[in-house]
Amino acid sequence: MRNPLKTKGIRLLDCLDFVRLSKTTTLMLLKPKPLPMETEHQNQIGDSATAQTFTHPGPLDIIRTETVLSKLPVHNLSKKGRVNIQIIKQAPDGNVELKWEVSYSDRYGQARALAYKLDTIVIDQRIEEAGRPLPVRVCLGSLNQVAEELGLQSDHGTTNLHIKKALRQNALAGITAKFKYKANDGTERILEATFTRYSVFFTGEKFSDGTRADAVYIELNPTYREVLNNAPIRPLDLAYKKLLPPAAQRFYEIVSYKIFTAIKYNQPAKLSYSEYCTFSAQQRYLNRAQAQKQMYKIHEVHKKSGYITSVRYEETADELGQPDWIMRYTPGPKAIAEYATFSGKRSRTIDAASTVAALPAKARESNPPPAHRPRQRRLKLSAPPETPAIPAGVVDYRMVHELGKRGVGEIDARQLLGSLKPGQPVLDQLEWGDLQIDQAKGKITNPPGFYISLLQRDVPLPSNFESSQAKNARLKAEFKQQQAFLERQHSQIQAEREQEEKLDAQIAALPDAAQAALLKQAKAGLLAQHPNMAHYFKTHPEAEQDGALRARMRNLLRDGWTHQSPESNQATNPPVRQADRLQQPGPQAEQGSQPPVAEQPQPEESPDVDRAEGLRRQYDAFCRQQAQGFLDSLDMMERGRRLRAARLFLLNQHPQKDYHHQLVTDEKYEEFHSLSHDRLIEVTIASLGLPDFTAWQAGRQGQN
Repeated sequence: MRNPLKTKGIRLLDCLDFVRLSKTTTLMLLKPKPLPMETEHQNQIGDSATAQTFTHPGPLDIIRTETVLSKLPVHNLSKKGRVNIQIIKQAPDGNVELKWEVSYSDRYGQARALAYKLDTIVIDQRIEEAGRPLPVRVCLGSLNQVAEELGLQSDHGTTNLHIKKALRQNALAGITAKFKYKANDGTERILEATFTRYSVFFTGEKFSDGTRADAVYIELNPTYREVLNNAPIRPLDLAYKKLLPPAAQRFYEIVSYKIFTAIKYNQPAKLSYSEYCTFSAQQRYLNRAQAQKQMYKIHEVHKKSGYITSVRYEETADELGQPDWIMRYTPGPKAIAEYATFSGKRSRTIDAASTVAALPAKARESNPPPAHRPRQRRLKLSAPPETPAIPAGVVDYRMVHELGKRGVGEIDARQLLGSLKPGQPVLDQLEWGDLQIDQAKGKITNPPGFYISLLQRDVPLPSNFESSQAKNARLKAEFKQQQAFLERQHSQIQAEREQEEKLDAQIAALPDAAQAALLKQAKAGLLAQHPNMAHYFKTHPEAEQDGALRARMRNLLRDGWTHQSPESNQATNPPVRQADRLQQPGPQAEQGSQPPVAEQPQPEESPDVDRAEGLRRQYDAFCRQQAQGFLDSLDMMERGRRLRAARLFLLNQHPQKDYHHQLVTDEKYEEFHSLSHDRLIEVTIASLGLPDFTAWQAGRQGQN
């Protein structure tokens, strides 16, 4: 069906000297070329706006599309990756007021840019030409005609195959929807179903009545057809849509609602970044630089075409507290021309002067109107409501946004916020109101009035209520404490490592005999504390430089260990005679064994060394007794928890973890349990704050 305005010979922009108004208003677009690969069809169809310059045509090619389903996304306009289209919005009472889910065919893939152009350029145009009520079957024409309308050169092969695949992607895109909408007659209708929009028949395929298709046809499914017959329609510029890349075209379809309202009330158009990403199925970024980079390519196309002249970002947050931005657009001459045409304020033509009069002041300065303008009819316009004077700096835009999400109008919100006390916790009180409404479960019939009452009465918050701000502050404080603890722990570990490196250097500087004596004493002390380690040293001869031995050697050096050569021992302590040695009691004498043979003297330690070692063992026994007493005082669950932690330490961090894993593998659990208990004793001793060896020795001497 031809455009009725053109049929009557009326060309609404014949007198609009668009080039004179904006000589630099052009659209940069890449000329379509036949593409050999499907991915190039999907990603590059109208993808660039930088290769060739087009001057926007004067008259508009008007196409009217429905305003219900076209608002919601069906296609994946991203160049790479998959997208999951799922929109769910809940009312304050918890009921779902909007549900929109799209699922694609695994065989044919997701509907991308080519499928989107088919829907919005070809199929929408055929549906408009068919009129209302719509027939069940709509003819699209041949594949070559479809390719020509999309600006693609048909090669009777690859291009047609890609178009057929894109049509199948659209036909097999399943939609699950639940929402309300107003029909043409003003009644409220409900769409709650799972459906596909249409079926597709290619040339030569049979319809259900047995006839064959002589071209490409689509059959509208009943649910989709009912929405199209009853939904309101809106006009768009089809010629402009054809020139735009897919992402910029989707932006044009979304923002046109806002642009028309902005021009009508002479104010900037507002669109939130989160709303655009939701209804365009685009990836949403939480970083401002990435978000602006994503939107720059889209804005630049519409700036060059003259649809918008500027964009400004205002920081805000969405209902989940995530970063968001309000994008404010200044309509350009292209948008103003569309509004003048679609609103029908001029019956025949719109001249350049009237269009300039609708421009902002700065645009009028650069494009002054002619001296004599045709007289315009007086329009019956009601004066816009005056906004109450609010002192500058009092109203926080974020609070206005928060009240708006809860059903309070912008004017009322600004007036309310301007009358509140300075420093009143508005956001905390609103969140407490959310909690009360949620717990009331529908008993509060006027939630906006409830919120206003809370703020006007400055209701104090209960002590057990934690707002989002308080929660964030608490989490930040806990994070700082954790960071400080980790920094202290890191400093301690670093200091211990430096001390270990220093002691290792001292060990390496000792003579070989001193190193051997130090190793022998460390091994003896380790075996005295862990008798089960003897088996490990026998089966692992290379463990002489084991981590546990190395740690004990460092501890000996730290405690002031000094090496005494055999010569110094003989000079300090004269050799004991054989007769005296035989008279001294010992383990072998108690067991009735023969005394050692004189030809094979046993190495012996000096009495001072034996006495010091004995005191050390008594001190270790005292510490173990205190630790064991503390563990016995704990309940069974706490002891079990600490023992599990000791076992986990042995298996993962202890230097002999290979030996421990071997014990578990060989099912020698008793020995592994003993090692775990020893580790538990060590940790308990370190945490009890027992006196050191010197203090314990002094106290023992005082008792004696």
